[in-house]
Amino acid sequence: MTEQQFIKNIIPLNERLSRYAWYYLKNKDDVYDVIQEVYIKLWKMKDTLEKYQSSLALALRITRNQCLDVVRKRSKSHELLIGESIVEPEVVYDNSQEVYENIKKAVNKLSGIQKEIMILKDIEGYDYDEISGILDMDINAIRVNVSRARKKVREMLKDLKCCR
Repeated sequence: MTEQQFIKNIIPLNERLSRYAWYYLKNKDDVYDVIQEVYIKLWKMKDTLEKYQSSLALALRITRNQCLDVVRKRSKSHELLIGESIVEPEVVYDNSQEVYENIKKAVNKLSGIQKEIMILKDIEGYDYDEISGILDMDINAIRVNVSRARKKVREMLKDLKCCR
């Protein structure tokens, strides 16, 4: 891959990679550092990038691994692992801030992989094949986890409405 191809095909992924890293890190400086590392790794791989079916899936997988490294380092130093997830308000169609906050809380209560898969599928809009490439998981396992995550979120939202 030439420098021009890299600039044309890889650099525009910045926003998606940054948003994905944000779900893990919740810190602008950490996200910036991770994305910088991702681009360095991708640049070093520029001669082999064309053999990958999806450069986006590869970039997201590298981003995920870099974020997990940062989270592991944080946990060793007893910092908070994950803060509140930021979901763009446009995702909530009725524009109700209360509903938005409840959904955000419910998604944040999911277990690690279910939360990650639900964010990729329902918030970021990736299809099952892309998620499979990003997480290196079987598509059926992803479908099961999406289904279970959605069911848990629905139950949590029902519980919130019942408790008022």
